[in-house]
Amino acid sequence: MLYQEHKDYHHIAFSFTTFDHAESRSTVCGSDDRGNHERVCCAGCRHPASSLANVTISHHELLHDTRSSPWRCEHVPSHVRLHMSDKSQALLLCFKMQESKISVVSSTAAATLRQLVMFIIDKVVDEDRRDNLIETELVETVLPNGEHKKLGPSALDAYSVLEDLCLLANSEKPHFLQLGSLPKTFALELIESVLTNYHDLFRAHPELLALLQHHLCPLLLKVVSDKPHFPLTLRSTRVVFILLKQFSIEFKTETEVFLALLIRVIGSDSEPNSNDGHARPLWMRILAMEIIRG
Repeated sequence: MLYQEHKDYHHIAFSFTTFDHAESRSTVCGSDDRGNHERVCCAGCRHPASSLANVTISHHELLHDTRSSPWRCEHVPSHVRLHMSDKSQALLLCFKMQESKISVVSSTAAATLRQLVMFIIDKVVDEDRRDNLIETELVETVLPNGEHKKLGPSALDAYSVLEDLCLLANSEKPHFLQLGSLPKTFALELIESVLTNYHDLFRAHPELLALLQHHLCPLLLKVVSDKPHFPLTLRSTRVVFILLKQFSIEFKTETEVFLALLIRVIGSDSEPNSNDGHARPLWMRILAMEIIRG
């Protein structure tokens, strides 16, 4: 079992860097138990290296019927759908392996997930430096605020992944990642890592700011207001700190609400929580004071 999980992890680790955009097919290279070279398509099917030509677009379209895809973008070209499906499958496998009961596999998959998410965001930085994006590469997307915006391939990847992380952290069904659920703490950790390293990128992309405003801020407000649960509250307050420090100008109303809530938490040593009738624990007051001080 351990060998099989490591083998699957080895194969998926290369899918992000070896994906062929022009051919819209995955070219994940590897070898089987007998040493024979083979390739793995985005659906996880294994093919001999000599038969790569048989892994056609129609094969992928059969396995990834776009009519059943939860991805919500309008007028999406077929090659873009296949490209997104490959990345969705790669992330899905890492998320599943992160749930493994084998600690080595779980920790390695979690670290790889962080790197893959960072890789996706890095591609947006590279795409922003390009000035030769053609109209056919842009995909019209409906933002959470109802606006329509055309995004490049890398910007669409980042938007889809971040939207699903916010939805999963709020126990909602994702649109891009084919996951039933994800630990809220882990989803918030990934979001925190992205915001910490790419806050300047968010300011340059209104669609990412819309995700924070319409999905992330209500979630954080709910967590901080509800009955305290240390692991979840700790990670939520860390994200709140980043939002207050980096996006107070963009989110003026949300900033006022968060500050008022933190001040109320600090002064609630003997004041019961209106939702559950319990006083705020000392550790939560300390977290609130640390945010205010920062």
